[in-house]
Amino acid sequence: MNTTIVGIGDSNWEFGGHGWAYGFSEKVTQKTLVFYPGGSSRDVLRRIKKMSITEKEVPKGSIVVINLGINDVLQGIHPYETAANHAKIRRVIKKRVGSRQFVWMPSHWTGDLEVEVARWWIYQTAKKYKDVKFINLFRWACRTVWNNPHDPYHLSKGSYRILARKALNKIL
Repeated sequence: MNTTIVGIGDSNWEFGGHGWAYGFSEKVTQKTLVFYPGGSSRDVLRRIKKMSITEKEVPKGSIVVINLGINDVLQGIHPYETAANHAKIRRVIKKRVGSRQFVWMPSHWTGDLEVEVARWWIYQTAKKYKDVKFINLFRWACRTVWNNPHDPYHLSKGSYRILARKALNKIL
């Protein structure tokens, strides 16, 4: 498969070697544009604005997956701002490398109502853009995932793998 997924998110992309990158790596080329452990959409936006982003980092035909939300809630960022920051991140990338396909895949289910409110705002914002696909991990997460027993905000290795396979079918 020739598709490249460019990941933007917090530690889920490389968390202990078993985040999204682990789950996606079996099927696609995967790059991490912004890996920001414990980072919010605000942190990622601040960092991405300072980056020199080229076609090497975000090649033509790649899919840019933005996976943020939990850290925004933990940092007290309003769900509306989380959604607005997704749109701003998209705009920065488009300005630097041109049109790309985006997937907004808010954080997995945690049982936290504020994360679900952020997911709703992100979904409402995603609907405004033809180049953005929204993937709702909530639907799958309720039945198929298990949190890491020592950390309610990160999943077990097997859970990332299960969700990544399901998400990949929606992304591609």
